[in-house]
Parts: sequence; C-alpha cells; structure tokens
Amino acid sequence: MKPIYIKKEVALKKVSVKYNPIVKDVKSELLKFSDKIHSIYLYGSVATGKAKSPTSDLDIVVVLKAKPSTKLKA
Repeated sequence: MKPIYIKKEVALKKVSVKYNPIVKDVKSELLKFSDKIHSIYLYGSVATGKAKSPTSDLDIVVVLKAKPSTKLKA
C-alpha cells in the first residue's frame, strides 16, 4: 500500500474573494444540520487558492456524527 499524506496548504484565508460567497452559502446551509455534523472539510483548488475560473469547483466532505436514519438524496 502506498503511504497517505495530509497536505497542510489548505486555509480559509487562501480562498479567493471570487469563491467566498459560495463557501459562505454552503457553510450556512450545512450549519442548519450542525447537530448531525461531526466535521466539514474543504479541499482542492478553491481551498488552496489555486482555483481557475470557470473550471474549478468546490470540494467538500461532510462527516456525520452517526449513520443517517433515512436515505440521503443528492
């Protein structure tokens, strides 16, 4: 198995002004479920300040505190 590396180049302060509104909107929507969320991870080009418009997207992972009791819809 290959080693797994954790990169520390991600920071909210690196998010471009152009992407701040969408990051804030996503955060706001997710906070509605804060009692069910363990953690939220932002990664990828937006989180590292290397996003290229219009091809970059927002990469996030949401870790729940428990297995969902119902089917989740995308």
